[in-house]
Amino acid sequence: MIILGIDTSTKFCNLGLIEDEDILIEYTINSLKKKHSSILVPAIKDLLETINLKMEEINGIAVSIGPGSFTGLRIGLCVARGIFSNEAGLGSASMAHAVAKTPHPARQGTIAMVGVLIDTLIICSMTGIVIVMTKSLETGLTSTALTAHAFASVLGGIGGPIVAIGSLLFGYSTIITWCYYGQQCARYIVGPSIVKPYAWLFVIVAFLGAIAKVPFIWLLTDMLNGAMAIPNLIGLLFLSGVMAKELKDYFSNPELLGR
Repeated sequence: MIILGIDTSTKFCNLGLIEDEDILIEYTINSLKKKHSSILVPAIKDLLETINLKMEEINGIAVSIGPGSFTGLRIGLCVARGIFSNEAGLGSASMAHAVAKTPHPARQGTIAMVGVLIDTLIICSMTGIVIVMTKSLETGLTSTALTAHAFASVLGGIGGPIVAIGSLLFGYSTIITWCYYGQQCARYIVGPSIVKPYAWLFVIVAFLGAIAKVPFIWLLTDMLNGAMAIPNLIGLLFLSGVMAKELKDYFSNPELLGR
């Protein structure tokens, strides 16, 4: 088995041959413990402490309205930020996956689940750790400016452009995707004649969103995400039987699993 091991301490790539998977696993674990534990573990600890401080701020805000309200506020904040990251439960991604060519709908559903893993558990966690490690929260910056400052403080002059290019690509692809989602929904409700006017309206709203204040955008996004999630989650409850049937049919068919 050919593997490419990246030595982050010397920043060189070493190409080696390892034939035993057990040796590969042991080698990987030992390398991570040796090279990254001294940096990664404290970073995760700082990240958790930072999250706890933010929760204490929310606790201070909600003291006057009781512990029950505080619990709801804390859960609501976590759910809102998670949804903003991966759109799980909104029903939006299903419109994109529905047009994919696949031998079975359950197979496409399992592929869609990978997006949550990549968006939230990998990308967001990595970004959060970098921000905490570089003490960028102390600058008072928010949004993309905060992330750019964190990466620039470590990578130097290329940190800002990397974040800027990444944000441009993510933002542009998101605008195109959500325009498609909206057009499909509008077409279903009104008809094909609404597609072009909706596109013009979307362009205007996207421009207004780019120049509006960030806190207002957060609040508006949370409100609209909740408006989408409620009917979708209700629909999922009624379709749970269909979903269970499709999953059982897919995982019980070896031919489908092999594709």
